[in-house]
Amino acid sequence: RYLRDQNSRSPFTKKGGIAAVISMATVQELHELIDAQKERHSRAQQREQELADQMEEARERQRLQKQLKSWTGWASQYERDNDDIAYGIQEVNEDAVLCDDALPNRTRPSRNQSSKTTHMSCSDLVVKGQYCWKIAGMSWLRNALHFLPDSFARTPDTFCVGPDEFEFVYHPDRSVIGVGRDGSAQNGSLALKHLKGSSSEIRYKIFIQRNDSEFIQWGTEGNYGDPREDMVAGPDVQAHSSNVPAHVIFGLSHEQLLRSEWVHEDALTVKFKLEVLPRISGPFLPEKRFKVEIPPSSLSSNFLSLFETGDFSDITFLVKGESIKAHSPVLAARSQVFKAELGSGMRESLTKEVAITDCEPEVFKAILQFLYSDDFSHIEAIMQKSAQAHSEAKSSDSGGSDAGAVKPKAATTAELSFLQDVLAVSHKYQ
Repeated sequence: RYLRDQNSRSPFTKKGGIAAVISMATVQELHELIDAQKERHSRAQQREQELADQMEEARERQRLQKQLKSWTGWASQYERDNDDIAYGIQEVNEDAVLCDDALPNRTRPSRNQSSKTTHMSCSDLVVKGQYCWKIAGMSWLRNALHFLPDSFARTPDTFCVGPDEFEFVYHPDRSVIGVGRDGSAQNGSLALKHLKGSSSEIRYKIFIQRNDSEFIQWGTEGNYGDPREDMVAGPDVQAHSSNVPAHVIFGLSHEQLLRSEWVHEDALTVKFKLEVLPRISGPFLPEKRFKVEIPPSSLSSNFLSLFETGDFSDITFLVKGESIKAHSPVLAARSQVFKAELGSGMRESLTKEVAITDCEPEVFKAILQFLYSDDFSHIEAIMQKSAQAHSEAKSSDSGGSDAGAVKPKAATTAELSFLQDVLAVSHKYQ
């Protein structure tokens, strides 16, 4: 505000600008104007230095706050671990006499066991996750990061795998992106950052998409146990040093990466595969859980088969001389119109015969197939069959000479006609 006030009082901001001032000023006035602008310049320089110092202090404060958060989390985790160990010691002391009742969470063994086989699985506890991140506008990234408080890009959302939460980061100059186990700064380019969680071990793989859309693994599989908050991990993550070369993915610099096969249409696509082992509660590992294969549902096909065979049918539709057998409970459950017609005491409900005169047998049969199966593909199949028959009839009438030209138009007309009839009947019996 002070600088704006000074600018508003300056003769350089008045109408006519500096040219008008110079043309009317004396030598003495020009000296005074120059001195005034020098003073403004000095104040602006001083203010710039003050703001730079404040920014540096803010960044240092942010770094220390993150360290405090990390150390607080680590201390809390160790306290929880110590509580678990102390509780375990207490349990051991209370169960010092090894008898059947002193074995928690275990099946009491039989006295007449001649043989026994058990299965234990640690992999059943592992939780897996996959995250794909596309960074578009890679050639603009370095300039865009100047406007952010951090000098690296991070994913817009976090990603949870089991009890742990992660984010992913990329630094074009392989500089500081997080902290290590001891709270020291860590350099890296592309890495995952552990935000919070209580897992005992994390394994990860990082893949980079090539310009032919194939994902290639960068580095070997990484793993670390007992993860802490804000810890970073990646193929090129190491302790902070000013001598660390600015090589990023596959040992390339950011500029080389932009021109490589890994950046397609100015975009970099990476994929993270994570495996997380949660902490195990209790003194024993779990027994292996055997998977039960659940077959796909056959309800639709079974009902359709019931309709097509006519088994146990209790009603017959007479559609232009053709008899179509059906089951009134199914129709009543699927259509309010059929429910009212078959349960109202009308003649149809007593004779169990219903005459249908306003549509073709194929159309009515298609409607019933949909009611039994809740699947529109049967209607599509009938439409194609009807269109093919119509096209063959047209081809036969034309002598077969121009069958190829007649068939598409005939098929389209027949399909539309059949579909219109289906919609009209379905509207009546919906």
